[in-house]
Amino acid sequence: MLTLLSLLAMAPASVDLFILMPENAADVLPAGKEVDAVYGDLVLRNEHVTAVIAATVPGRNANLTTRDVGGCLLDFAAHGQPDELTVYRPGTTGDFSATFIGPSDFPNERWPVTFRPTDEGGPLIADMPKGETQFLVGRESLDVIVTQGDREVTYRLQAGSEVLEVLGAGSEDELRVDKSSDWYARADEGEQPWAWTESPWWGAAYGIASRVDDQVRPVQVSHARRATLVRHDEGAVRRLACGLSRLDLARRLTADLAFPQPTASLQVTPPKSPGPSQVDWIVRLAQPAESGTRELATIRLTSQQASQPQTLAVPTGALRISGEALGGVALQPVSLVLREDGQRGSGFAASVSLESSQALFPLRFQTQTADGFPLPAKVAIHRLVEGEEPTDDAGEYRRAIPNFGPTSEVFGVREVQYTLGEPTTVALPRGTYRLHASRGPEYDLTTQEVAVGEGSGEMLHTLTITRAYETPGWMSSDFHSHSTPSGDNTSHQRGRVMNLVCEDIDFAPCTEHQRVDTYQTHIDALGLRGLIVSCTGMELTGSDLPVNHHNVFPLVHKPGEQDGGGPRVGENPDVQVERLALWDDRSEKVIQQNHPTMRRLLRDRDNDQQDDGGYARAVGLIDAIEVHPIEAALALFADGTKLRPGMMKGYNLGRIPGWMDLAAQRRLVGVINTDAHWNHHGSGWTRNWLGVPDDDPATAHVLDLVHATEAGRVIMSNGPFLTMTAQSGDRTAAIGEDLPLTLGENGEATVKVTLEVRCADWLDVDRVGLCTGPVMTHAFYRNVPDLETRAKLFGEGFTEERPLRFRRTFEVTVRETTPLFAVCGDPTRTLGVAAGGDAAAQMPAAMTNAIYVVIDE
Repeated sequence: MLTLLSLLAMAPASVDLFILMPENAADVLPAGKEVDAVYGDLVLRNEHVTAVIAATVPGRNANLTTRDVGGCLLDFAAHGQPDELTVYRPGTTGDFSATFIGPSDFPNERWPVTFRPTDEGGPLIADMPKGETQFLVGRESLDVIVTQGDREVTYRLQAGSEVLEVLGAGSEDELRVDKSSDWYARADEGEQPWAWTESPWWGAAYGIASRVDDQVRPVQVSHARRATLVRHDEGAVRRLACGLSRLDLARRLTADLAFPQPTASLQVTPPKSPGPSQVDWIVRLAQPAESGTRELATIRLTSQQASQPQTLAVPTGALRISGEALGGVALQPVSLVLREDGQRGSGFAASVSLESSQALFPLRFQTQTADGFPLPAKVAIHRLVEGEEPTDDAGEYRRAIPNFGPTSEVFGVREVQYTLGEPTTVALPRGTYRLHASRGPEYDLTTQEVAVGEGSGEMLHTLTITRAYETPGWMSSDFHSHSTPSGDNTSHQRGRVMNLVCEDIDFAPCTEHQRVDTYQTHIDALGLRGLIVSCTGMELTGSDLPVNHHNVFPLVHKPGEQDGGGPRVGENPDVQVERLALWDDRSEKVIQQNHPTMRRLLRDRDNDQQDDGGYARAVGLIDAIEVHPIEAALALFADGTKLRPGMMKGYNLGRIPGWMDLAAQRRLVGVINTDAHWNHHGSGWTRNWLGVPDDDPATAHVLDLVHATEAGRVIMSNGPFLTMTAQSGDRTAAIGEDLPLTLGENGEATVKVTLEVRCADWLDVDRVGLCTGPVMTHAFYRNVPDLETRAKLFGEGFTEERPLRFRRTFEVTVRETTPLFAVCGDPTRTLGVAAGGDAAAQMPAAMTNAIYVVIDE
């Protein structure tokens, strides 16, 4: 049976137009992590490129930061290359109200396209003339015309063309290609021959050239926060191209414009890497200029391309090739002169084989359990420099390390390798390296020093990671993380999943900004079912920040629909939370208030310093509230540990005391999350443990995790595993439960409280405390400090064994209904290399949600 894709492959050079629908989406959309098309969008294709034009319907948004894109170019990629385009807005603004299509060789023949929902109220369907509601194929040229008031903008694609033409736009365009790696570049501001952006790591470059009356005209380039603005002469026809690099764009747009001299064909062969490993090289090509050099392009090459060198069209004359990989390993610079032969565009062939400035050698390693089974883990690799022994300080770990890829990558992210436990090979310069294999706070840290050099590639280094302790009845979770679909970052979503799994997060709902989305496709592709539980969800972010943004899960995911079928933002938190509560027919879900300003949320909604009750309607429907950073809980102890400014976002907002005050009045669950936006140690270093009836990710139920959150069976921690039980007579209560009591004749009752702390070998605590209501009434120190409150301090309960670091049962006197909170930590320590990155400087800390001692009336 012939598929749509096979029919297209058999067709001669032509232009086809599709209405994106479930039946054809897999065949006609480009690949890449930035594809934002939904059903109803228009897809123009020929044998070279695919362009997606967003449907001209109200409220057509791409993501959190890319809004009102109806009638704009949303996705654009050459076949076989990834889409990295965020949006192209012809004439800067969107708000296009109607769409027409037609063959460009008959400009007076325009066929209206109307957009309507299906009868079931589902995804958009575009109605085209003559009953054709899905596609037009086999045309020599096609126009898509969008209207904005009395102005029309035409997207024109012709058979055999590698460029998309745009006619009738205003004087200034917006080209937005979000920075996806450390090697992103774009055209300088000012008058330029043409505008461009370049993301060599992901192999995607975009360019705009301008023509007036078939004459090439320069453009004016300026930079906005997230976009490149391109101003054209009046009446200019835009020519848009996509490719691997600026050099690729130059050939597609106009060689005469980019390079006034003849061009030559240059084959570039990257250095070979040892063994089966792959080395990514960032290669720069430049020409001498009056002020130094003029960079021509930056491209990414891998040693796997050695058998098929990259072929580039380069200008003749002097040329310099340089570059680097592995965070400091440079290429040997190459200078050459390509002779002119007087034939533009044809030129001649030349080749160059690049060499590394240092020899590279393979390092092979694998991570496994104590029983020898493959174990997903995070391996941080640090090069040891003679005379500079690394310490636990985060700054030390940033020096002299490999750089396997940008923070948006999937497996190799800066000095980190995320691995599923199978043998992994990387290439490194000769030297001694320290490998740190970790898997979150329930596992000990495995450290191994290895020598890389001759003969090292034959050895497989096995990193056995030992589980420090079991957590029966508890599953770790992160309720808040992001990747590129959110629109405020460019991290690959599969990299987010690898980050979560390798840090041993058991439950992670997908919470992208402004759209219901799923991690499940990545979980399945990586073969990770049984290791992590996920569900669909979203973060709904309104404009009244930092109060009006909320995570919610699970939600019904409707792939291909605007916002994944999720709700739109509300005008204020009260409206937004009510909308979330009612969504999906009042389905069971967690509504989480994200890191708010507590004073505004609870007391002063308009921020005029006058109490007005805050957002009481929203607070009444919220199930959980983010109170991080958890390190702030250490300030509850008598010596008042304070966080350093800049240690973590929100360090000075005092959310924990405000939440404790509120929890004494009504039951509102506290949670902490990473809010991770990058894949470099992003998720995992802080978490919630949830008390559930089934703690096996292979069989656990999402609603059990929802119910555990709603009930407050939650431990918040960046490492220590802190548990608490309370007992009175034959009644025992755990975290999140009630302990009913009857006061004695003296108006008091006694509760026995048991606190336990467990830590892996890279963590410890030096203090454990109990808060009765918002006040710490019992504190235990490993080393009792010299404080005026010494009479309230007790030093017993700490152990020298591992993983148990503290256990103590003591009596608490209560006189009224009150919540009990447990806290622990160590302000003299940091999380170090197991947490990595910015998190390495954080202080170990944990805090439970409350056990409520309820006095019988």
